[in-house]
Amino acid sequence: TLGLAKMNEVASKGLKIIRPFALLRLAEYYQRQKKYKEARGYYKKLAKDKSRYQTLAQRRLAILP
Repeated sequence: TLGLAKMNEVASKGLKIIRPFALLRLAEYYQRQKKYKEARGYYKKLAKDKSRYQTLAQRRLAILP
C-alpha cells in the first residue's frame, strides 16, 4: 500500500527526529497483522535507537511470540 511504502521511506531516509516514530508505527502495524518477524525487525531497530521509544521497543520485543 502507498501509506506503508511512505512510512518505510520515512523510517529509512526520513528526518532523524521522526524516524523513531515511523519505526514504531511500522512495528505496531506488523504486530497487529500477526507478522511477528517483520514487527521484530522494526522493534530491534528501534531498541538500538537512542529515542524515547527505545524502552518500549525492548519491552515489546520481550513479549512477541
